[in-house]
Amino acid sequence: MSSSVEKTFSAHLICPITLELPFDPVHAEDGKLYERQAIQEYIARQRRRSLKSPMTRAPMGKRLFPAPHIKNLIEEMIENGEVEVDLSLRWINKKKEELFRERLVNAAKGGDSSAMVYLGNCYGEPRHGFPENQKKAFEWVEKAHNAGHVLGTFLFGCSLLEGVGARANAEQGLLHTFDAAQRGCNVAAFFVGAAYMEGKFGLPLDPHQAKKWLRKGLFSCSASEKTKGMYDLKLSEQVDERMDWEQVLDALHKLGTDGVGETS
Repeated sequence: MSSSVEKTFSAHLICPITLELPFDPVHAEDGKLYERQAIQEYIARQRRRSLKSPMTRAPMGKRLFPAPHIKNLIEEMIENGEVEVDLSLRWINKKKEELFRERLVNAAKGGDSSAMVYLGNCYGEPRHGFPENQKKAFEWVEKAHNAGHVLGTFLFGCSLLEGVGARANAEQGLLHTFDAAQRGCNVAAFFVGAAYMEGKFGLPLDPHQAKKWLRKGLFSCSASEKTKGMYDLKLSEQVDERMDWEQVLDALHKLGTDGVGETS
């Protein structure tokens, strides 16, 4: 197939909203091909009674029709080198993300507690193509907590404290947060220290306790405990992204610490 024909043919497969090859293609009632999420979001944004096609502006219904044959065609064209390189690479990356999601879900369902925590995080702070779903996020960190994962316990406690994904329960939330901190979860120890420093979540304003827990966090194990599987490493990366070590040290200096070697 000539390059000009390739471009023309692949252009007919491009979603007019995303301007990308659809990874989850659907036909709308206007007869046009779209990326499912893109057209769903477009339909959701339309407040008028009469929904109009984003392409023709003519009235159309809300029904969407899956087009798996189009996905198969796109994949075949990419494998045969019949699609522009940039479009191909972006589509292939989506394929990799899909495979990652499948493996992550299977690992979590198979009992990998680190996978449970990471899956919960992916729903709580969307990444890897997972949709935001705080209820599912809570369910997975609760499962991780029940499986004995210390970071799962901390996140389970945070969810209860803040009422995210579940009904707020401050007493139980603090109980699990302190448990995770005592078991050596650094982010949990920092969380407890910050709560004492600011007098939050029903804890008293207590500089001594704040200093104790912040210093404990500096010498606690990583959030992924001692194992180093794939999802443990990803959890460590997530924690490192969130942690502001300068802020922790600054807080300790404000509390008047003269060193960080003592944690009792």
